[in-house]
Amino acid sequence: MWRWADLLEKAGAPDGALMALEFGQSERFTTPIPYEEAKAILGVKGTFQAPIEVPEDAFMQAYERGFESG
Repeated sequence: MWRWADLLEKAGAPDGALMALEFGQSERFTTPIPYEEAKAILGVKGTFQAPIEVPEDAFMQAYERGFESG
């Protein structure tokens, strides 16, 4: 959670622009996927700094990987 001071710092002014994302219908993986592996599955080069479209096959691969048992 961000405090007002954090938001103000990022926005630069009380009327500065910010963006918030709300996630719904999400599940926590039982087996975390390492960052570099997640990037490889999703075909991401660079960092996750914006929403991306995830092809169904990549989603299924990540979902199955996230619920593998150790």
